[in-house]
Amino acid sequence: MPPYKYNQAAFPKYKGDFDMRHSLQRVAGENALGTLKQRFQRLDFVDTDSIEQSCRIILGACVLHNLCCNTRDEMGDFAALESEEECEDGHNGAISTNNPTREACEQRRKTSAQTKC
Repeated sequence: MPPYKYNQAAFPKYKGDFDMRHSLQRVAGENALGTLKQRFQRLDFVDTDSIEQSCRIILGACVLHNLCCNTRDEMGDFAALESEEECEDGHNGAISTNNPTREACEQRRKTSAQTKC
């Protein structure tokens, strides 16, 4: 839904109020997507064919984000993670299994599975 176009001659107060609320909601949505993209960097490379598929991917990321928040898994933990380029390259592009980051992620997954499932 687009905001109203500003027309100084005939621009009622309710339209200005709507535009302000619309802007605040848009910014909140952009910030939420930014937070998801920080936590799940794979979202930067999602190539979807439909709006429905995009919505499902974002919904899944929201669910995972909420699960992380409920288990107090803060995003600060991800600052120390290696980027894809810094990971040890094993066999034909596979990431090495003796990577300490991978071990930490597997432990986090195991702990979450044991406490939440």
